[in-house]
Amino acid sequence: MSWSPWAPKFETFCIGYGAAPEGGEFGPARLVADRFGTEHQAIAFGERDISSLAEVVRAYAEPVASFVPLHAHVLSSRIREHVKVALTGSGGDELYGGYDEHRLLLEGQRQRRVWQFLERCGIGGAIALLPLRGLRRWRERAAPGGQASLSRWAAGLRFRGAHGFCQAVYSPRMKALCRDCDPSDLYAEAFESFASPSLLDNFMFQQLALGSQHSLVDIPDISGMAHSLEYRSPFLDVRMIELAGRIPAHFKVARAGRTPGGKRILRDALRGRLPPEIVELPKAGFGSSIPYRRWMLGEWAELVAAKLESPALRDADLFSSEALTAMFLAAQHARPVPLEQLWGVVVLAQWLEEFFLSGPPPRAPGSGGGA
Repeated sequence: MSWSPWAPKFETFCIGYGAAPEGGEFGPARLVADRFGTEHQAIAFGERDISSLAEVVRAYAEPVASFVPLHAHVLSSRIREHVKVALTGSGGDELYGGYDEHRLLLEGQRQRRVWQFLERCGIGGAIALLPLRGLRRWRERAAPGGQASLSRWAAGLRFRGAHGFCQAVYSPRMKALCRDCDPSDLYAEAFESFASPSLLDNFMFQQLALGSQHSLVDIPDISGMAHSLEYRSPFLDVRMIELAGRIPAHFKVARAGRTPGGKRILRDALRGRLPPEIVELPKAGFGSSIPYRRWMLGEWAELVAAKLESPALRDADLFSSEALTAMFLAAQHARPVPLEQLWGVVVLAQWLEEFFLSGPPPRAPGSGGGA
């Protein structure tokens, strides 16, 4: 980034938990802003911002089972006070191996090569008989035709915990409707369609083409357009995607033992340009400092309980209200519960109330009626 005293300064923005202005995302963001002399805005997100829930649901016009739209909406409203177009880093993790799963898959790829070598030597079958956990499963994935097993396993990484949650809270009617439906099929198809010999490359294509589409495109676009703000991501430029696709996976992800392990080639390229503590900073999600789960069990508990018992949700007959209430009660007693998935049900209840109980949205002034 070039800068001169005669050029206008760049403006940068960061959102995080307001109770710790130099913790979470704020400290690293300030380091980068100071390095490049930007006009920086640290935007505090607090528990009172739950007041934007109905506005967010109306903007998206569909339920989104994630906390991210809440702080993305607030961030967009604040950015729009200063600029009309903003750049984001969306796509960097998907293209350059920023997630924990990528290191896991790189190790899985190494194990697959080892098993294939053992099979060629004629000793793989004997070793698989050893009472060591996972040996037989990895042998099956390494076998000829094992790509289907690999794709199913990689697809399942996206749905860890989701199946158990759905079985625990779905109504009998919903369980019957979904008996023969498996969303992993879509992910396995995307994984196999890339047809790379690299397990990690196939998985990253699966994420880019399907798994992360909502977070990469829809959330920034909808939250931005709700405030007449346009987001652009240089990482999602077609030339950048083509470049990333040509870079071998082992240049992107370091093997176990090196921390941080993701986006290795980007970190190496930026040494000397960014502060060292930023280059070596472990991966943290967008808004990771915001204590949503604590708020769900504390300041937002009354709202959450009311939404889980919403008449609109009950009438839809998608979930067992008793199971939802019992799960939330278990969470309040410090039992392990997938609170983000439970939050998805809260958002669904709000969506049903907004679009099915409140009547049609008001017609814009001057809009015509009829066909």
